[in-house]
Amino acid sequence: MTWEDYYDKCSDWAISTQVSKISQITDFGSSDQVWEIAQDYMDGKAASRLIRKAVAAGVHFTGEEIEEMLYYADMDSVNQAVKAAVLPLTEDQIFTFQGIIDDDILAEVARESGVNLDADEFERETDPQETPKERRKRHRKEFWTGAAETMMIDLFIDDFFGNRKDK
Repeated sequence: MTWEDYYDKCSDWAISTQVSKISQITDFGSSDQVWEIAQDYMDGKAASRLIRKAVAAGVHFTGEEIEEMLYYADMDSVNQAVKAAVLPLTEDQIFTFQGIIDDDILAEVARESGVNLDADEFERETDPQETPKERRKRHRKEFWTGAAETMMIDLFIDDFFGNRKDK
């Protein structure tokens, strides 16, 4: 079945029929048509299947379509779509994909798009490492602060309720 036939008739079919006929598609149309149909499935598994088949057939999705795919399709299909994306992707798109898309795929796409993933402004801050001496000092301070707070609460309760020691 050609993409044209599938695309024209699929709105008349039930979702289950649309999904079952994915395997019969022999060629694909534009990426926006494929993405439109994938979104209509409302089923991530079926959308992922269509996307994987389309990418294997040579469909190249845009950065905007791939950004939307993050919410519909599984990560394997999104990774495949990014590998075959229409390049260049924008810097914002690449940084949106960071941490979601496989690192080697994203590094390759970033390099081909002329985006530096090692830019200083996007580096994650690391927590400073505490030495044993600093940790002991912090624990000592926390202990005495806690002890002082406990004594203050005890004094407050005694003053508020009075010393009710019956003699």
